[in-house]
Amino acid sequence: MSIRLTDIRAGYDAFRLNDVSVEMRAGMITALIGPNGCGKSTLLKSAARHLDPGPGRVEIAGQDIARIGRRRIARIVSLLPQHPVVPPAISVRDLVAYGRAPHQNLFGFRSAADDRKVDEALDLVELDILRERPVASLSGGQRQRAFVAMCVAQDAPYMLFDEPTSSLDIKYQYEVLDLLRALKSAGKTVVVVLHDIEQAARYADELVVMKDGSFLRRGAPADVVTREMVREVFGIEAKVFPDPNTGTPLISPRDRMSDGAATAARPGCETGRATETVATSKT
Repeated sequence: MSIRLTDIRAGYDAFRLNDVSVEMRAGMITALIGPNGCGKSTLLKSAARHLDPGPGRVEIAGQDIARIGRRRIARIVSLLPQHPVVPPAISVRDLVAYGRAPHQNLFGFRSAADDRKVDEALDLVELDILRERPVASLSGGQRQRAFVAMCVAQDAPYMLFDEPTSSLDIKYQYEVLDLLRALKSAGKTVVVVLHDIEQAARYADELVVMKDGSFLRRGAPADVVTREMVREVFGIEAKVFPDPNTGTPLISPRDRMSDGAATAARPGCETGRATETVATSKT
């Protein structure tokens, strides 16, 4: 069953979504892409009921999440925010164990099943040997994997990630994205906000494109990432061509500086006449 959002108007005083309706299909990786401030994170938080959808409706696996308690929601959907807070001096294992909170009683006692889920999560992200290390001592990539493990331990079938590769070196970016692919292979439905369009196209089954608080389109990367979309959404001219290794779209923006330098270098070309010169040369 999918995540279905209908007429979502979540947001803040200065910004709200414009009656966004979109479906993220089960068993897939769906990446939300679009310019900064277009509403990707707002939509993601709405799906996890971290924000009020307004008059809209959020259904996960056919259930209206407005009609069920937050503890039950946490067993259905997990959300890793863009800047998760690290409790002081906490170990990797204890951080990952926080993911089991929705499954524990009011006293927070961990069962053998909880411990087993924590160990499985640590194995999946390959942090087992660092389980006793303080999270604060980890590298950026290791720390992000620890937070992913916490979401894995939560054992929710729907997993949402808000810019999980932000501020990571490229090696660690691909490590995290490989983890998301492994989660999909394990049967999870993954929705992720990404800024890198090429990474989104490489790892996601479907892309959801947003702009100015509105949903524009959804589809397979090869269908969505076009020269026209890049111009309309991101405001740049670019060529789009298939990656020689994966066949997924790559983007090559036009070099504006080179274009300007070439125009300025023409004999007799004054700055104020640059546009006229270029236009004349094309006729």
